[in-house]
Amino acid sequence: MTQVASIHANRLWRNMTPAPTAPLLSVLTPVYMHNAAPLIEGLSKSAHCSDVEIILLDDASPQKWPVAQIKHSAMHSPLSISLIESPDNLGRSGARNALLQSSRGAHVLFLDADMIPDSEDFLDRWIALINSSNPDIAFGGFTLLHAKVSSATALHRFVSLRSDCRPAALRNRDPAQFTTTSNLLVRRSVLDLVPFDEGFSGWGWEDVDWALRAASHYRILHVDISATHDGLDDTDTLLRKALQAGPNYRRLVERHPIAVQRFRSFGLAKRLSKLPMLERLKTGFRALTRIESAPMPVRAAAYKLFRTLTYAASLR
Repeated sequence: MTQVASIHANRLWRNMTPAPTAPLLSVLTPVYMHNAAPLIEGLSKSAHCSDVEIILLDDASPQKWPVAQIKHSAMHSPLSISLIESPDNLGRSGARNALLQSSRGAHVLFLDADMIPDSEDFLDRWIALINSSNPDIAFGGFTLLHAKVSSATALHRFVSLRSDCRPAALRNRDPAQFTTTSNLLVRRSVLDLVPFDEGFSGWGWEDVDWALRAASHYRILHVDISATHDGLDDTDTLLRKALQAGPNYRRLVERHPIAVQRFRSFGLAKRLSKLPMLERLKTGFRALTRIESAPMPVRAAAYKLFRTLTYAASLR
């Protein structure tokens, strides 16, 4: 059963009085220790500001600078922007459910705080899609067009460009598997039936679980209305998140035993789970991933094997 916790996120700040009528679109963004100012600035270039509300939720960030930056950017934006400060960390699923409860739009657009619209008409294109097609679910994809380049995040950039930055034509071949919440449009009535499962904690796979459940009732459309993922991680963070994702991967497999059969990661993880020296292999591939002098394709392959070995360990 999908778990949805009671939400207590009641410190609310607004940059202007909300319009008396509900907006066409609510943009919903969870924030945890990230500067969301570039996102707000990118969204503020829309020609349809009166049709949109922006709601951000600071998910109990231990420092106050994310809240201060949001308020500063919001005061200079023509968009209606609200900020919820949660006293408790709700997690990735809980924060999105809380944002939905606070929104008014017939459609909502989930955008991660580290996303930057790739074009000035980003919101206008989403609104045009709503007006023309009224989609149940649509994923716009992401790129690295505006992402900062650094040696610390070079591995994540290399992996993302080859695995994650897919055009809509490729994503539509397996709509649920290639859906994430980084740039996701959903009709509100869909989320009333299929909320995010708060039984997923930590990092990873809660969005794939949601997409697999939603796909059994609704069509998932993939379009090219992209935003840049500017929150590339350094190598140690990538490795840490891979470790955190193990229990969530097991939960995904248990909930969707048939659907995961077509996932490339599942077949390999299932075979690797039978190896007697799995933990030693994980240690070796983690060490290889961290060798900055190694060729990038070698590091990327080592990272992917480490990640898959983590999934394999969770399946034992």
